[in-house]
Amino acid sequence: QWYYELADMMRTEGKQESGHLDVNRIVLMQLEELHRKLSQNPNDYIYQGLHYQVLPAIVQLRGKSGGHDTSDIETCFNAIYGYLTLKLQGKTISEETDKSIKQISSFLAMLAHKYKLEQEAQTEE
Repeated sequence: QWYYELADMMRTEGKQESGHLDVNRIVLMQLEELHRKLSQNPNDYIYQGLHYQVLPAIVQLRGKSGGHDTSDIETCFNAIYGYLTLKLQGKTISEETDKSIKQISSFLAMLAHKYKLEQEAQTEE
C-alpha cells in the first residue's frame, strides 16, 4: 500500500526520474532547523560532540561531491544514500568510508531521536 502511495506522490510531483519529494524536503528543513538549535544549546554537548566528531568526514564528503553549499545534514543523508547505492551495486567499500558512515549514522540517529522527541512534544501541546 505505501509503495503505491509513494508512486502516486512521485507522479503527482513529477519526480519519477529524479528529485526529492516535497515531504522529504520539508523533513530535511525541519532536521536542519533542529540541528541549528541543538548546536547552539549549551545543554546539548553530547549532540555537539557527535557533530564535531563527524565534521571532518562531512567536510571531506562535501569537497568530493562539489556540494559546497550543501548543509551538514543534507551531506550526511547524501553520504548514506551513496553508501547504500554502492552496497546494492556490490561495490567494495573502503575501511575509511565504512568508518565514516558508521560515525554519520550515529550522528543522524541522535538527531532522529531528538527530532522524534520534539515532534512528540509538539503533539502533546
